This record gives sequence, C-alpha cells and structure tokens, in this order.
Amino acid sequence: MNSSLKKSFCAVFFCLSFFCSNCLYAQGLSAGEANRKTALRYLKVAEQYAASKNWNAADSSAELGLAFDDSISDLWYMRSVAKSAQNAPKYQIFPLIEKALDCELWVDYNKETARILYADILCSTRKFEQALEVLDGENFLYSADAEFIRSKIFYNLGTETFLEKARDKIDSARRIYPDDLRFPKLFFEHEYALGGRNDKNARLADSFINLLYKNPSLSAELEIYLAVFSTGENKIRRLKSFNAKNQRSPFYLIASLEEGVELLPEEKALDYFYSFADKEIDFAFLQKFVSALKKEESRQELGEYLNQYSGTIYKDTDGDLDFNLKVEYSRGRPQKIIYDENQDEMPDWSASCDFGEPVKLQIPEKSIEIEYGNWPAVVSAIYKCEDKSEYSFFLVPQTLFWTPFSIVADENIKKLTGTDFFIPSVLEKVENISVQKLIDSSSNCSIPCSERENAVVVFNFLDGKPVFARYYENQKMYAQMQFKDGLPESRTVDMDNDGFFELTETYGTEIQNIKKNGLEYEPIFLAKALNAPVKMIQIDMNGDTIADYTEEYTGGEGKISLWDLDGDGKWDVRYEKCPAEKDGSLVEKSTFYRPWSNVPVTVIIKNGKPAGILENEKKLNVIKDSVSEVYWIENAGSKDDAEKILKTFNQNEGKSVYIIVENDSKRMFAVKSGLCIFAQIIPDNPNSTKERSLSEK
Repeated sequence: MNSSLKKSFCAVFFCLSFFCSNCLYAQGLSAGEANRKTALRYLKVAEQYAASKNWNAADSSAELGLAFDDSISDLWYMRSVAKSAQNAPKYQIFPLIEKALDCELWVDYNKETARILYADILCSTRKFEQALEVLDGENFLYSADAEFIRSKIFYNLGTETFLEKARDKIDSARRIYPDDLRFPKLFFEHEYALGGRNDKNARLADSFINLLYKNPSLSAELEIYLAVFSTGENKIRRLKSFNAKNQRSPFYLIASLEEGVELLPEEKALDYFYSFADKEIDFAFLQKFVSALKKEESRQELGEYLNQYSGTIYKDTDGDLDFNLKVEYSRGRPQKIIYDENQDEMPDWSASCDFGEPVKLQIPEKSIEIEYGNWPAVVSAIYKCEDKSEYSFFLVPQTLFWTPFSIVADENIKKLTGTDFFIPSVLEKVENISVQKLIDSSSNCSIPCSERENAVVVFNFLDGKPVFARYYENQKMYAQMQFKDGLPESRTVDMDNDGFFELTETYGTEIQNIKKNGLEYEPIFLAKALNAPVKMIQIDMNGDTIADYTEEYTGGEGKISLWDLDGDGKWDVRYEKCPAEKDGSLVEKSTFYRPWSNVPVTVIIKNGKPAGILENEKKLNVIKDSVSEVYWIENAGSKDDAEKILKTFNQNEGKSVYIIVENDSKRMFAVKSGLCIFAQIIPDNPNSTKERSLSEK
C-alpha cells in the first residue's frame, strides 16, 4: 500500500471511528452533553496537531469543535495560537483571544497563558495601558514573557519615568533570565532610537556587552548593537570584527561613517547602502545616512539614486519602532502608500499614485474608495455596504478637498543632495470623510435598488439636496422620482416596460421602516427614497393623462380606492377601508352608481359580511346567492346568472371592479368590493327607468 493511499485509509478510518463514537455518546447523553464531548474530542485532536506544529490543521480542528460547543475557552485559545503561529493579521487574532478570555471555561490550558497572548497583541496594537492592566490584573502575572511585554509597554509610554521603569525591568531580567536574548535586543533597539549611548543607559549597556560579547551564537543584529554601544578602541575593534565576519547591517554602515575612520570609505559606503536600499529601507536610517556623508560627490550620487529610486521605504510615525507607514516607489516617486495607525495589520488607508500624485484612496474600515482629480480634489467615491452593494458618488469638480496625508520633499535630503525626494507624512486631526460629506459635494449618486433585478437608482443633486432620481433596470430607465426640499414628492413608474409611465406614486412626510443598509450615516433622502411611505398611487393605463385608478392611504391601514371607468376625471366606483375600530372590527364601504341612476349606492361591509346597502339613506334589500359570495340587490338572479358574473370577473383577472354582463335575455351589472360581489338585474322597461350613461355623473 503506497503512502498516500495509507494516509487516505487512515483519515477515513479516523472519521468513521470518530463518527461512531459520537453516536454512542449521544445515545445516553443530552444534546448539550453530547455536543460538549464532541467538542472536547476536537480539542484533543487540535492539541495533537499543535504539538507537531501543523497549525492549519490545529486551527481547523478547533473551529470544528466550536461548531459543537462555543463556550470552551481552550478552543478559542487554540485558534488564536494557531493563527499567531501562521502570522495571521492581528485583527484576526484579537477577537479570538478576547472570546477565549470571555468564556472562562478552561479544560487543558489556563487563563494566564491566554492573558499573555492578549497583552502582547494589545501592546503591539498600541493599547499600552490596557495591556498593562491585563498583566497586572487580579492575578499578577510574572514570567519572562510578562516582564518582556511590560518592558515594551514602559518604553512605548515614553515619559522619563516609564523609561526608567523599562531599564529597571530589563536590568532585573538580565539577572533572572540571562539567556533570554529578547531583553538585550529590546534594550538596544529602543535606546538606539532614543539617541544611542548616554549617561542613563551606559551602565546597563556595558553589563549586556560584558555578558554577551563572547557568546558564539549571537545574532548579527545583537553583535552590531554591542559594537555600536561600545566606546573607544573597543568600538572600533568590534566594528572591524563584525565586518571581518562578512556580516552586514545598516547600523554598521552608519557607525563606520560616524566614527570618521577608514573602516568604510564613502565610495564603498554608497554601494553598501544600495545593497540594502534597492529592496527596502527604514526612512530614519536613510536620514542618518544622508547626514553621515561628508563628500559632495557622494551626496550628489545619492541624490541621483533617490531620483530614480524604485524600492520600498518604511516609516515609524509614532516612535514605537514598528513601521506603520509603507511607501512603494517607482522612478523616485511614491507609487503606493499604506498606513496602519494601530498596527493591527488592517490598513487605515492605502493610496495609489501616478508618478507621485495620488489618484485613488481606499479606506477599508469605512468601506470607502475615493478617486482624485487634481489631488486632493475628490472627483468620485464608492461606498461598499455590509450587504456588498455599492453606492457610487460623482462629485462636482473642485468642491471637496480631502486627504489624510501630505507629500512633500524632505528638507534635509534636499539641502544635502539637491534632490527633491518626496516622502508622505500623515496629517494630524483630519476629520473623517463621511457619506454626508460626499453627498454635499455630489452632482449625482448611484445606488442599488432591490425592487427589480439588476436595478439601480441615480440621484441628482443641487447644493447637497436631491432634485430628482431615475431608476434603471439593466440600464433602461423604468421610473423617475421628483423631490421637494430634498425629500421625495412623487414617482412615476413604467410597470410593463413599454416606455409609458402608467403609475404615479405620491409620498407622505413620515419616515417608516428605515433600513440603514450598513451605512455609517445614512442621509435622510436615501432612507426616504428607498423606504418612503406612499400616500397615494394613480394608474393611467391608456395614456390620456387621466387616472383610471387611484388609491390613497389614510393611516391606520385605512385606504380609499377610486375607479374612473370612462376617463372623464370623475370616479364611478369608490371603495373605502376604514381603520380598525377599538373592538377590532373592520368596516369597509363601497360606493357606486347603477347604470340607470345618478344616485350613488353605498354598501357597508363589516368583518367581511354585508351590513347594509343604502341609496340616499334608503335601505335596499340584499339577497345572498345560495352558493357563491354574490349579493343581489332587491331582486335575486338565478344560479346561472351568478355563475356568469363570477366567470366574467375571473376572466378579467382582477382588472375590473365594475362589469355589465348578459345572460339569456337579462342584462346585469356587478361591482366587486373586497371578497364580495354586489349585482343587480338592469330593468328592461325604458319607460319606467332611464338608463344612465357613465358620462352622466
């Protein structure tokens, strides 16, 4: 049996045995107990994978366990550890470790180990005070990891008091954990960034130098720090020793130039610099290198190099020694800029440039993408909603100027090399861009619409207020909306895509059932345009500009419906649904004209049943058909008459509420009101009644 087949067989056997054992467990346990036991089995599997450093499998197993029981802290902790081991972004790890600490149901691990990871992530994302609270909480954590994180926190808090605390912590760790090289590395990194060796750090620096300089397994990074923090002949000797081992570091380059000795001539120093900078370089180091060059020809050559630079520059904008600004260059100009303020590896924004000029800006957290014209003038923007739909804004030129950064030539580089080398700088106290800001400067805005497939609405603005909107289905307009004072007033709709707008909607002013659609701030016009309460609708099916049907909503689920059957602008049939009464009763009224009379007849329906028919307050006799919901006025027709009326209404498929039918030698009219049909036989004696034309109203 080959190895791959053997692995497949083992995997199948494991799954079958796992499934069978779960079934056996479930037979004698409640659903909750069975789920927990299954989750714990997945935890054991995840731990085995973690022990062999198969972090992807460990994460997957823990995730499966959480599907059965998400109250077990160990499973959340395992996922956070696995993600961390795979170098997942911190913003993905953070909610997992938080959940582990919130659950507080620990099996194999304990809360203290999770607190260490949590504090480390908090410190890395600049939540220093919160990280310190986690470490110094109810159960004070003391370990090499805890002391290391505390030292980082104290350095990053940055005051003289905290700097002294950081040095004291590291001094204690030097004696308690002499083999833990994280502490000297942390010390030298921060002290170098603070200016290097001085009276406040000299004693501790010498202690580390004496402790480590004979360590044969010392990293190149620590070895160059020992040289840089040494003094006198020891410094020169250690720099030479570092170089003799063919080890390379930007710190060696700076230290050699600053010493003013021929450790590294400037001509070779430039080549040494290029070997690092061609790919990427720290901006602070670039500034040091420029200042360290003494010869005019060396500075001029560096200026020419920077003018054509096509690498990446990293910048630490807050002094915590973690880069949060990344700038990719092409031909000496910024091509892409990425800024991550809290260093959780979810960029606050990223900008794309065309030969140094920003043309597009993305803000992931706000789900906004901006396009620039003449930067920083915004010409368009896209807002991506939680439901993955997009709002597109097109701005009036030169009306909105917004950018979270500037791009200026570095003064020191310009002074020393004569070259304009442009470097982005993050602006402080920039007001966040919002949807409302975009609207205030927009000429139009396109948003998705759910009432038809592939539909969008394009709003047109004047001074930040919508004036009209057009609705499109597959790029064909099917509706138009008019606004008054920025709020919807009416809308016309082409219901059957024949190019004629049959339906007119008139809106009320109350806001009902507003949906936020995932927007940070949804302007009132969007809420009303997408969810505006319809006050009245009118339908003109024949294009004569006179409504054939009108429906007005009166509140409390009440409405009035009017039918104009002959197009003279006057109603022929009226239906009113009254708001529910206090006892819950539902009253409906239908009013219509009989063909031979100009006197309206009103039918009153209560809870779906006729309660009376009136003509000029005179009560008319009503006779119900024995089978159907046809109600005869005064004289009953036959069963065949009722069936003929029902059949005619059914053939019209709800298009008519008033019909005249013939059956045998009789003519009848009928009016449909709700579920009831009211009918009457038309008298055939023209001498006793004068048949009314629909125009005689």
